[in-house]
Amino acid sequence: MKTSPQGGTKGYDAGKKVKGRKRHLVTDTLGLLIAVLITAGSIQDRDAALPAMELAMAKTPGIKMLYVDGGYAGRRAQELRERHHIQVEVVRHPANRKVGRWQQGQLPLFDLLKGFVVLPRRWVIERTNAWNERPRRMNRDHDRNLSVSTAWVWLTEGRMLLRRLTAAPVGQS
Repeated sequence: MKTSPQGGTKGYDAGKKVKGRKRHLVTDTLGLLIAVLITAGSIQDRDAALPAMELAMAKTPGIKMLYVDGGYAGRRAQELRERHHIQVEVVRHPANRKVGRWQQGQLPLFDLLKGFVVLPRRWVIERTNAWNERPRRMNRDHDRNLSVSTAWVWLTEGRMLLRRLTAAPVGQS
């Protein structure tokens, strides 16, 4: 997420070529927010995984399953499994050649796809990001203090839930 020129914690994310901050979110299967961790853009996703999961486990200790993208595979996924005693499933893009090893005589499990592919469970967090970036205030981070930025994410999520609760049921005016 881009930041305003006012100052505060920020960094450069070379992967996305953006100077700003990153929002590390943990959600449930419906896409509702469990934990938020905001860091400088230069912090790698895998380095923020453990602190974000610590926040999530402190609020919801009953988490049994965690879906992560390929950036968390390997040692980081193993650390999450061991520290929190949860099952961690890495959701990879089918065109990623590091999905597994080819065995002699093995039939292809899927065709290598190019372009947009709906990845299982990955769309949940992407949808949550879209919900949270919908208000104009959330398109850019204007705050110097990370705790204020975190509060805005929680406020946006609460506003969305309140709007859902107060909406008239279908068929009533």
